Amino acid sequence: VALAKPEMPSHLIAGCEKCAGYMADGYARFSDRLAACYAPGGIGSPLLLPSLLEAHNSSIPLLFISITEGTNKLGKWSTSSFDHSAFDGTVKANIRVDRIERLASRTREAVRLATTPRTGPCHLDIPYDVLTAACEFQDRDGPPGTEAVYPRHRIRADRVTIQRVRALIERAQSPLVILGGGVQLARLQPELILQFAELYDLRLASTLNGKGAVPETENSRFLGVIGQKGRSDINAFVEGCDLVILLGTKMGDKSSLNWTLLSNNQQVVQVDVDPAEIGRNFCVQEGVLSDAGAFLEDMIAAAAKPLALRPRIFPALSITFPGNGLVPGICSILSEKLRGEDLLIADASQACGWMGSYFRSKL
Repeated sequence: VALAKPEMPSHLIAGCEKCAGYMADGYARFSDRLAACYAPGGIGSPLLLPSLLEAHNSSIPLLFISITEGTNKLGKWSTSSFDHSAFDGTVKANIRVDRIERLASRTREAVRLATTPRTGPCHLDIPYDVLTAACEFQDRDGPPGTEAVYPRHRIRADRVTIQRVRALIERAQSPLVILGGGVQLARLQPELILQFAELYDLRLASTLNGKGAVPETENSRFLGVIGQKGRSDINAFVEGCDLVILLGTKMGDKSSLNWTLLSNNQQVVQVDVDPAEIGRNFCVQEGVLSDAGAFLEDMIAAAAKPLALRPRIFPALSITFPGNGLVPGICSILSEKLRGEDLLIADASQACGWMGSYFRSKL
């Protein structure tokens, strides 16, 4: 309900701490702003672990605030005692505020880290006696507001790398772009993706997390979702392409069919804001350290010079929608009835696979 309101929700009470984490995750996904949630330390904060793990794996910017035992109770087994280093594997940073004079600067640090690529959750631990202390507030970082918008910075590749990628696309016979969750996190306009695909004569597919980045109806360039949550005929198409551009996707086990979807016979370009992801799961011909939006803008600018594209010979593919059966039929009705401003949330496992395979997004 709050998401449908034009004003930003200021404070929502959740039924439990775990729900608060997932509510914040959902808000951040459907807006372009960081979301915050909080819980009492020790008795409540450990329940945030599942939602923080999900946000970490999906690079969702969250600020998790725990209100913990007072500084005079450290090491005395108080009710709210908990070692928050347990969150180290699920947050970008565990930040503790040890005195009131540092509250503003440490909060800004957590927000800055959460909204800076690679985006993700940060934890701010505040002893309750710090909140009751007083000090003169000094804000040296300027007016607040814009730092909560993500992505806060856009990384760009160098010109030489962009020219090498252009050359690979020009020489390819069947180039394909796989749109990942990073495309959604970059808050890209679909028109930018489609302009890139038109200029270079590319086909488009997506992982489940990248679904919805471009309209899927009346769009001959978009094939559908790949991997375990997609369709076998589209996976076969991917395997027949000689050049695959991974745009903002980690290509984990589900998207890559347990890392078997791409082969050594294919050239791979991987574009990501996190250098640790480039080449992690597949050997790449070209690794591009760049925000997805900045990459598309640079590739479109590079196309200003005349292109020398080879004739495209794409693998055969015939996709019919909605297909036969109850599930495709239901997805077809949803595709027809839902509009661009509507939200469709599918449960895990088979349900999200059905939506990946048969639901067609409108923007």
